[in-house]
Amino acid sequence: MPETDGQKIRTDRAILEEILEILRNQERRQSGKTEELPLSSADYAIRHSQIFSAVDILKTWVRLRGQAILLSKKAGILRYMRFDKEQGSDVLDDSIAIRNRDGEWVVTISNAKIAIVDKSGREFEKYSVGYGDRIKFQNGSSVVPWQEIVERDPYSIPILTEVAGKVAFGDIIKDVSVREEIDEVTGLSHKVVLVSSSHLRPRISIKDTKGTTTLARYLLPVGTYILVEKGDIVFPGDVLGKILIATLNTLNA
Repeated sequence: MPETDGQKIRTDRAILEEILEILRNQERRQSGKTEELPLSSADYAIRHSQIFSAVDILKTWVRLRGQAILLSKKAGILRYMRFDKEQGSDVLDDSIAIRNRDGEWVVTISNAKIAIVDKSGREFEKYSVGYGDRIKFQNGSSVVPWQEIVERDPYSIPILTEVAGKVAFGDIIKDVSVREEIDEVTGLSHKVVLVSSSHLRPRISIKDTKGTTTLARYLLPVGTYILVEKGDIVFPGDVLGKILIATLNTLNA
């Protein structure tokens, strides 16, 4: 039976709510809280979110990802920032991003910003940056006009690892919870998540090199393209999977 429009919207909404859970768990780990919040019912994230609703996430991602490259307009010093809910304003914070193996700084929170300031701290320009965006310069670096300062994938939402280790799979079962799909451009085969439920919760775990201790765990929403293989060695900032924005663009408020 083909999906109705209503069914499609509910599916997309559930996927976005799972993405929100991933972002919230990323931020909890970054703040030192090690327990992971579970993926649960379709309206859990919206009822409990302290930052965005699922609809707001999609709108923010579409807006931020309208451009793949961000250029500076003035010379100055690059500063990392985030919005502080208690103060109700932006504050300096060099922990919004982690350095990846390519020397770029990958944003790991959802309410991050960067600013170009002078030596006294006066702001010339300020930009919102999204989860997974790659900042080309370290906090405090000097930049010149029309220099590339941020790069992003305008077509997908990444799932990142913040730790180094060995990839392990959980509930990733061919033709049951995932299917193999060939990329028409690259010719490469990727696993795509088909289902996530109370019985099957497809996930990627990052373990130590001995494979005994779990360092981090990432639950995979439906529609996730898995970009790593079991046993791969990954480093902070590596992309484990991605969710295509095109699969979410039918979401309605």
